[in-house]
Amino acid sequence: MFKHILVPVDFSRKNKKAVDVAMRMASCSGASVTLLHVIQTVADVDFSELEAFYRRMENRAVRALDRLAASHKDPAVSIRKEIIFGDRVKEILKYVAARKVDVVVMNSHRIDPKNLTQGWGTISYKVVLLCPSPVMLVK
Repeated sequence: MFKHILVPVDFSRKNKKAVDVAMRMASCSGASVTLLHVIQTVADVDFSELEAFYRRMENRAVRALDRLAASHKDPAVSIRKEIIFGDRVKEILKYVAARKVDVVVMNSHRIDPKNLTQGWGTISYKVVLLCPSPVMLVK
């Protein structure tokens, strides 16, 4: 059913659940998993002006992706690690379209029933609304 599962990660503790779910799905279906980290760039500032800063962030992200992938070893599942720069929502959506992702698995937060007007502008909510592929939110 699924051949390519994308898991956008920000290295928060909540990511572990999304990666766990994606790995179980991949193990059952023979899919590959891509762990994607988008380094948010500053709008209206040329990349070159902050390149040294972005490269330091990239080096940290490489190490964090390596640790995350190593903690989810399954010989039956191929794990790819990707780091890109830009607006997180736009880059996730571009990645899905360009790489023929079958499903996106990402963590989400719970909406407080007592305060329903908060939390609708999150990255996961925007991806759910705009993504051409199915999205599974893990809480």
